Amino acid sequence: MTNFKIEIWNRYQIYILCYHLLFLGFSSSGIIKMPVLLAYLFVVFCIEFRLTSKNVSYFAFFLGLSLISGVFFVFKIFFANSSLLIYQMFFCIIVQIMLEKKIGPNVFFVLLSIFGIYILYHLLIGTDLDFILYNRSRNMVSFYFLIYTVCYYVEDFRWNKHVSIYPALFSTVVALLMIGRSGIISSLLLLLFIFVYQLSKLSMISIVKRTGILILILLSFFYYNYDLITLFFDNSFSRFAEFGMDLTGRQDIMDTYLALIRNNILYFIIGVPLIDPIFAVYDFNLHNSLFSAHYFFGFFGFLLYALFFYVICKPGNYFYKGLLIILLIRAFTDQVFFIDFLDIVIYYLVFLQLIKTENKPCISQ
Repeated sequence: MTNFKIEIWNRYQIYILCYHLLFLGFSSSGIIKMPVLLAYLFVVFCIEFRLTSKNVSYFAFFLGLSLISGVFFVFKIFFANSSLLIYQMFFCIIVQIMLEKKIGPNVFFVLLSIFGIYILYHLLIGTDLDFILYNRSRNMVSFYFLIYTVCYYVEDFRWNKHVSIYPALFSTVVALLMIGRSGIISSLLLLLFIFVYQLSKLSMISIVKRTGILILILLSFFYYNYDLITLFFDNSFSRFAEFGMDLTGRQDIMDTYLALIRNNILYFIIGVPLIDPIFAVYDFNLHNSLFSAHYFFGFFGFLLYALFFYVICKPGNYFYKGLLIILLIRAFTDQVFFIDFLDIVIYYLVFLQLIKTENKPCISQ
């Protein structure tokens, strides 16, 4: 396990921590409005402008995406969201900081702790699961916890080469408490991935010994807490019992979106305008981040898919690849990426595969 003693943080760690705390504050209460978050990011941009100007590749990538999506918005007769360009501009700031500066896992351990305590508090006082976060569903609660868990693993592995199973276990517990099917599946995949990765680093004797001990502990725990565990799992998997693996409304959205792409070459190029009544029924939520990428970036959204496929297939760090695949699986069932402030996690994992991932010395400035 990592020593979580917090050292004197440099400004890069403070940027990352404040960035996510502001986002959680906005998600949790609605008090912190988006302009406040953008104003904070503008200050970061001013402070780091000289540093950013040295790395034209990052800036050009995100600026290009924002301009493309802005043009396509106009073509789709939608009001061009000015924050779209600002999102992308500041993604390059955050991604650059995370790539070039040693953030370490501490910042994400703090975030997991704060968010976990916040969730526990609302569970204890009986808050409806769909109202734990302001204007967001229970699925988003488990999604944010999954995101911060993945960020923790990325930083801990990158700088310390540690892979503890406990964060993935906590993420799975949160997903089970939130009931959502996609959250449960993705968290269980993360837990299984970390478990298999840990076993791959052990000798056969150690694997047998650890597996045996784990089985004995689980059997004992289930034996003495059978009724409580049965109640917990009946509640957690109630959505599976009711709907199974049926995509329900998501399937209708998927069929409609794909049909519009097939029937109109312009929609394939610039993205589908959400004019069909089926989209209004679901509050214009596509429930699929891959469709969101195409909606915002048009044909260039498919180039993003190709980039993900290339990164996954090219030789590189298989631990990062596993984390990226899990996030893409989660993204398939909800509109959680493209475009939101947590898109940086996807970009971060992609850029880590495209650059040399050896540790760089942390330069104090």
